[in-house]
Parts: sequence; structure tokens; C-alpha cells
Amino acid sequence: MKHTVVCTPVKDCSGVRYNIDYNVYKIEEGVKKIGSGAFNNCRSLKSIELSEELTEIGASAFYCCYSLQEITIPKNITEIQGSVFSGCSTMEHYYMMPTVPPTLENVSAFAGISEMCKIHVPKGCLEAYQTAEYWSEYADHMVEMEE
Repeated sequence: MKHTVVCTPVKDCSGVRYNIDYNVYKIEEGVKKIGSGAFNNCRSLKSIELSEELTEIGASAFYCCYSLQEITIPKNITEIQGSVFSGCSTMEHYYMMPTVPPTLENVSAFAGISEMCKIHVPKGCLEAYQTAEYWSEYADHMVEMEE
């Protein structure tokens, strides 16, 4: 059975950690930050839709989300904290919408990234991402999106 949870601005988005019953999650408009560890070890999470209003993703927010295979990072994200996607070993695609690379707290944001995983960046922004602090560690995984 497919379970869907909707996180609205009045709900605490950190309540799903360790709850393996959720495999689809939607964070609605109005939510500006995903707190540290919000989805930590949510191993059955297969799909998440992020609010376009998000500006920050907290440390270890998606740590060890083994079932998550792709995620789209909204254009307004300016900061991604440490170990946010560490241990997401089955991740195949990160779609980065910001034209300016968000600030990474440290090099551990994508720790353990699979060799096959791609970080898709906006057309015309590849060099900016590949040379940005800490992003440069993942330059070999980056590809430019088509328009």
C-alpha cells in the first residue's frame, strides 16, 4: 500500500524520521526549511516533492534514505547542510534547480555517492557548480540539463 504524507507550514516536518511506513511525501508551499534529520533513516521513502519556497535543507535531512532514487532541489535553495544525502546509496539523480550553487556546509553533503549517480545542473551553470567550494568534490558526477 502506498502511503502519502503532506507537510504543510503548520505541521512539524521532522516527525517522519524512522517511520518506515511512508514512501511518498509532499512538502507544500509555505515551508521554507527542512530541519536537521527530518527524514533520517526513512528507508522506505521513494519519492518526495519539495516546496518551491524552500531555502534551506538541514544536516542529515535525508541521511540513509536507501529507497530514494531521485530528488529535485528547488531553485530557491541557498544552503545545504552537512551529510544531507549521505548514505543515499541508491540515489541515481539529483536535479539542482538553483542557478547559483547553494552553499554546502562541508564536503559530506553527498558522501557515499554512487559512481553512476548524476548531479544535473541548470544549462550554463556547470562551471559554477564544478568550481564552487565543496561542490568541486562531486564535479565528475555533474552534467548540464537540457533547456
